[in-house]
Amino acid sequence: MLHPAERRDEAGRIVGEMLTGQAAFCPVPIITKAGIQIPVETRVAPGVWDGVPVIFGITTDISLIRLSEEKFSKVFYLNPSACGLSDLNTGQYVEVNDAFYKLLEFNKGEVIGKTATQLGILTDETRNVLLHKSDGSGNITGEELILKTKNNSLKHVLVSSENIYVQDKQFRFTVVHDVTDLKHSEELVNRKNEELQKLNAQKDKFFSIIAHDLKSPFNSIIGFSDLLVEQVREKDYEGIGKYAAIIQQSSEQAMNLLKNLMDWARSQTGRMEFNPEYFEMVNHINETIDLFTDIAGQKSITIKQVLPQNLPVFADKAMVSTILRNLISNAIKFTLSGGEIIISAKEQQDDVIVSVADNGVGMSKESLSKLFRLDESFTTPGTNREQGTGLGLILCKEFIEKHGGKIWVESEEGKGSVFSFLLPVHF
Repeated sequence: MLHPAERRDEAGRIVGEMLTGQAAFCPVPIITKAGIQIPVETRVAPGVWDGVPVIFGITTDISLIRLSEEKFSKVFYLNPSACGLSDLNTGQYVEVNDAFYKLLEFNKGEVIGKTATQLGILTDETRNVLLHKSDGSGNITGEELILKTKNNSLKHVLVSSENIYVQDKQFRFTVVHDVTDLKHSEELVNRKNEELQKLNAQKDKFFSIIAHDLKSPFNSIIGFSDLLVEQVREKDYEGIGKYAAIIQQSSEQAMNLLKNLMDWARSQTGRMEFNPEYFEMVNHINETIDLFTDIAGQKSITIKQVLPQNLPVFADKAMVSTILRNLISNAIKFTLSGGEIIISAKEQQDDVIVSVADNGVGMSKESLSKLFRLDESFTTPGTNREQGTGLGLILCKEFIEKHGGKIWVESEEGKGSVFSFLLPVHF
């Protein structure tokens, strides 16, 4: 009479099964005098009371438990974040919500009864993070991880998991919040910030060149031109030759700087066209060396060539000219009077390697780390106090990388430097 009329037969059957050990408890609710149903778990066992065989019964009100389960169920199934409930011992999923299927691109029926490892959700990196970041109970709170979907796409997620009890069994409840779009937005913002920093460095470099480096050779030209006029008046022909040589050197420096500045400005604004063609590298190197014969002669510097008979390449001829011009000019600048420069080239598999070596002043490790960097504004005066901007090496690096090649340097203070660059034979 404690059970609803329509379920009394069911309750009687289950009680019989409990007495024979076939059932653990009876879930049929009981009713109050007023007819209100109460969710319960009833357990029975045979016994003796005052010498009379009886059935002992214990009925537990599980209203609050049922309410908690209903609340949990709503939070679980209606949650916009992916939720999974897995057996703590086996790791197999016993339930997941629709957001789980959507996020990880599985169909219903493909998840239940399988572990995250069997599903291929965890990358090796994610598995290591889980092992190291979880606490003593294996719980994790808001850990940023990468999960792999059924279709092998990667998802950036925040994962929280905790061990919970459902009745007398322990499970792991996991909530996964998708932050992939947010992560991509952050990466985009970071890229934009890097681009802005680069643009600021370019702007600062540009103004530095115009305000100081470009002004310096013109000051020399103007100053020594005034002295030259005075020497002409005084008919001091020895002084005329001396000052004329300085004016020539300053003019060449200014012209070289202007060429680099124009090339760099065109490359940064996307107006420099990339036009690779087949040409003979050895002839091109010799033609470039001829441009520096007089300048090297002024410092009594010998330029030697270690070149094969021919070396065809597929490259932008104008860019290669700029690279060679800057490397040879730098070698002359940092080589002492009476020194030597060796220009060599060779084919190595499918690449061409060109090197410009000098026995000049060399560089420290600290100086080497600042080369090819626009943000460092690194430059040092030459052995005859020649001025520079560091822009030439930055141009060399940009032009070489445009070809899919690379540039590097080996140097030691007091022993000279070797600048080498590699270009693919077929681009």
